[in-house]
Amino acid sequence: MFGKGIRGILTDARGRFPGAVILQDLKGGTRRPTASFRTRRETGVELRTSGSTGIRKRVFKPLTVLEAELSVLESTFGNELHGAGIVATVSPHHIYGLLFRILWPLCAGRPFLGETPLLWDDVLEAKSVFEKWLLVSSPAHLARVESLSSDAASGCRAVFSSGGALTPLEARQATKRLGTSVTEVFGSTETGGIGWRRQPGRKDSTHWTPLEGVQVNETPAGLLQVSSPWSGGVCLTGDRGTVGSDGRFLHQGRADQIVKIAEKRVSLTEVEKRLMEHPWIDRAVALCAKPGATPRALNAGVSLSPSGRNALAREGRSRFSSTLRSALRRRLDDAAVPKYFRFLDRLPMDAQGKVSKEAVERLFLVAYNPACTGPLKLKTSTVGSRREVNCRVPKELGYFEGHFPRFPVVPGVVELQWVMDEASRWKGKLPPLKAVEGLKFKQFLEPGQTFRITLDWKETAGGPVLSFSLAEGNVLFAEGRCRFS
Repeated sequence: MFGKGIRGILTDARGRFPGAVILQDLKGGTRRPTASFRTRRETGVELRTSGSTGIRKRVFKPLTVLEAELSVLESTFGNELHGAGIVATVSPHHIYGLLFRILWPLCAGRPFLGETPLLWDDVLEAKSVFEKWLLVSSPAHLARVESLSSDAASGCRAVFSSGGALTPLEARQATKRLGTSVTEVFGSTETGGIGWRRQPGRKDSTHWTPLEGVQVNETPAGLLQVSSPWSGGVCLTGDRGTVGSDGRFLHQGRADQIVKIAEKRVSLTEVEKRLMEHPWIDRAVALCAKPGATPRALNAGVSLSPSGRNALAREGRSRFSSTLRSALRRRLDDAAVPKYFRFLDRLPMDAQGKVSKEAVERLFLVAYNPACTGPLKLKTSTVGSRREVNCRVPKELGYFEGHFPRFPVVPGVVELQWVMDEASRWKGKLPPLKAVEGLKFKQFLEPGQTFRITLDWKETAGGPVLSFSLAEGNVLFAEGRCRFS
């Protein structure tokens, strides 16, 4: 349970750690620590980076370094927080959560909750412990704040967010619902805190103000370089940006977000930015197809705004995607326009409140099942000579294999077979087929798409006639007539 090098435990629950060296009895005891320490500069905590930009790295933070950063946080924001208790939706297992929800309140003498409420109902219940409270959160939670009524978060004195940038829309929604602007904190495990900003606010509220004692410079390569008492000297980041004459800086994405598509350099950050400028999209993440994919192209996972969800239901996936691509082509090179989309209500997040790119990548890797040959039927109704069957296209449909690579659609011949199969279930053994007339395929049927098969059976002197269509609302996928002997 206790790893090599651990000297003792600071706790108020001594009985839960039998055999451990208790450094101090926080319940009022006077027993002196039994462990001896070296200098405060040699004593500290070992953290690990999140691994979102590569292999997780160990980072040692001496107590003196942590204390220096905490002192600056208090001098910068402390005057706004008098009498407020801390409620946090972020984990204490990374640097932001450790500092803001545990170490800072401990050093400043502010009460804080040990629990981590994840739902907004739980947050509101938790904050009722305090007359005044502040929220330590992340974009993963603040993006869902629109479910709150404007008076539900009364008493909120401040909101902090880190782990990713809030969009202007998310910042406005959070300010409206929580009654106070959001203070975003920018930094990393290696550098510690770098800067902060508040949206909405002044015209240039997208710029970041360095924390006291932090100096940010721009290298000739366009990377941000940080120097502070807690960054271990000069630290070159992997972030691109520009620095103004007043020392404030603009973050322009990760340098490792540059990929090569069709021999052209493409900024994934720029693609995401252009996507999020569209009113249909709240957040976006652009991904490069795995090396070896033919052709190599971009994928994009996007979370839709309410207007985007309405447009998708109205226009269908194919036309919706085409509209997005057309909008992007006016701002980006063709090589930077995603060929494949996944439309979601929310992008998947990890425990640190960051978009999980691995989870988004998995959305593009669907294993097709050769045994899956028909649609998933949701509801069937028959009235007289008319039959309607509500269906969904299985994502693992075997016919997607090779049709087409990286852009799976239901082949037209398969759609016709589904019509004939359903007619056989309805009418029994069908007469010999004489002809298929007026056959038209209007829109692609794609994985996960819902649709309705409509069959109209009519007896004529020349033999039965089956009129059919595959549609969803106003979107027509296919239609035609079958004549039987």
